[in-house]
Amino acid sequence: MKTIETQTTIEKITTVTNVLTKDKATYLNPFSVVYNMVNVIMGMQHLNSNLHNKEMRLKVFEENNLYQEISANGKEYFCFCEKFDLMARQLI
Repeated sequence: MKTIETQTTIEKITTVTNVLTKDKATYLNPFSVVYNMVNVIMGMQHLNSNLHNKEMRLKVFEENNLYQEISANGKEYFCFCEKFDLMARQLI
């Protein structure tokens, strides 16, 4: 498992990949795979000033039909966004 323990949180590595172009964004933070996917989408839509706005984050989640899955072996979370051809992966 790729995690880094700090005094108060466990940092997780999340990789968000555009499946068409293979462009990647990597996050090291304690947030979920869905949270990090929303960060990427908000950046693509130039909504960076609203990253902490809960209502805006929920709107992005709902408008882009994001969904999360757990791998068959139970060791990874995945999040998918068909609208932007994105896939996020995070080890559990």
